[in-house]
Amino acid sequence: MSDNSEQRQKPHNWHAFDPKLKKGMWGHYIAQTAIATACVAVLLLLLLKLGHLVIVAALGSSAFVVFAMPHKIRSNPRYIVGGHVLCLLTGSLIRLIMHGWVFQAIKIDPDIESILACSLAVGASLFVMVATDTEHPPAAGTAVGSSIAPFSYEMAFSVVLGATLLSLGKFALRRWLKDLV
Repeated sequence: MSDNSEQRQKPHNWHAFDPKLKKGMWGHYIAQTAIATACVAVLLLLLLKLGHLVIVAALGSSAFVVFAMPHKIRSNPRYIVGGHVLCLLTGSLIRLIMHGWVFQAIKIDPDIESILACSLAVGASLFVMVATDTEHPPAAGTAVGSSIAPFSYEMAFSVVLGATLLSLGKFALRRWLKDLV
């Protein structure tokens, strides 16, 4: 069952800055932003050498969820780690099927191959995450990255480690972190 507070639509009153800034939240905004920045820097160090920038983008999006919405259900480890791991497996399976069998049987433009593989990876990962109750939208980027890059244990290790480190960081700071959105 999904979180009802995430489903309710609030009426939107136009404002340039979040009204919570007036409530003395500046410190949390700055500190939580700095922590997210540091986490993404560490993820870049892990994944940049491997050339998996799409996966860095996916984990960076997860850093936003973890540090901007730490008390929302979608920032729990089940969704962060589970979503990324299942999307890594789904995208890798799509790559294996598409590049291993389908694209070997028919010759098509490499750009079309990538478009088809990425599209199928997003659709399949959406199904897998919803079916397993591990919905984490940023993890779909992991499915995209693993559908276009050859599988490697380094990439898999980096995805699992990155998602786990984000979850551990949130756990360690859970009493101090505030929902910023």
